[in-house]
Amino acid sequence: MNSQILTNATQDIQLKALHDFCQRTRTGYISYPIAWFILSLVTVQMSQAFFFFHLVILSSFTLIRFALNRHFSLVTNSFSVGWRVTILYLSTLINAAYFASLLAYLLTQDITPETVAAIIIIQACIVPSGALTFCIYKPLSDTFFAVMFAIPLSVYFIEGYPHPLIAALAILIGYIYISVTASRFNHDYWAYIKLNQQLGKYAGDLEQENRLDPLTRMNNRRYFDERLQVAWFRARRDQQPLSMIMIDIDNFKQVNDTWGHHTGDQILIALSDIIRQAFTRATDTLARYGGEEFIVLLENTNQADCMAAAEKLRERIAIRRFSTDATELYCTISLGISSQVPNDQLSSQDLIKRADMALYKAKGTGRNRVASY
Repeated sequence: MNSQILTNATQDIQLKALHDFCQRTRTGYISYPIAWFILSLVTVQMSQAFFFFHLVILSSFTLIRFALNRHFSLVTNSFSVGWRVTILYLSTLINAAYFASLLAYLLTQDITPETVAAIIIIQACIVPSGALTFCIYKPLSDTFFAVMFAIPLSVYFIEGYPHPLIAALAILIGYIYISVTASRFNHDYWAYIKLNQQLGKYAGDLEQENRLDPLTRMNNRRYFDERLQVAWFRARRDQQPLSMIMIDIDNFKQVNDTWGHHTGDQILIALSDIIRQAFTRATDTLARYGGEEFIVLLENTNQADCMAAAEKLRERIAIRRFSTDATELYCTISLGISSQVPNDQLSSQDLIKRADMALYKAKGTGRNRVASY
């Protein structure tokens, strides 16, 4: 077994390689019964019952391996990847050994030169193509080549067929060529699949960075707007209320002017942590909306529940002493809320506008309070 599959590769890479292997080998399974059927047409010395019996067995092998491929390529399969690879490995070699034994048996019989030629042509087609197909797992590729050639070749020598050394030399040259080619492909394949995983991870990290505010690590405004659109259509479909809280830090400019922007940044980070702790449902969407403004989207939440959640957050922050590098101070927030069951007359932006208007109402009536639209 390829130790790289079982130790060095991550689970995702192993699954991807296994899936690729199952896809690549699927069409090759039918080559055995087809090749055997062709041999039955050119071999008149053997009984048709003999060929039919083994045709049924080879066809059964094909069906079993098709079933294993289909079953083992599923991500949800209960077997570990290592066990799946091992079972596919063994089923492939058993099939190959059985077919090679049939070819060897034919060579022991009184067959015509045409039949010998057919055997050689079939081997020349199946063995290289199979070895290259299996080279995702290099040991399987090498073992398959050895099994398919060693069994018939040994009989070829024992039975005294002409030019055995030339045949052996030709096979050796073919093996060297296929081994080098398979090794190159094996190396390139695993390098590619690892690079592909790294690129996928990098793209995922980049996408996450693009949706996060770099200071607070909360979602940014662009991501919030995307989530709002999805939530709006879902709430309109289900006729469920959608609520929003717009949050603004009171007199934040004075904090920056008095203590500096570094202190202001520390306040923003601490405040974002408190907001995260206050809204923990999977459907809650939180974001830094700009400057000292934060925004919260609450799905399936009516105005009364939204008001209660906002008031609880306001009280929690009002009594909080924020420790920074420069000083300790208290901060308050003003909050504006809006709530609506979406309909065709309104858009998601109307919900934001109403929350913004409620926020201005809260700030205009004294700050450190919650106002609703």
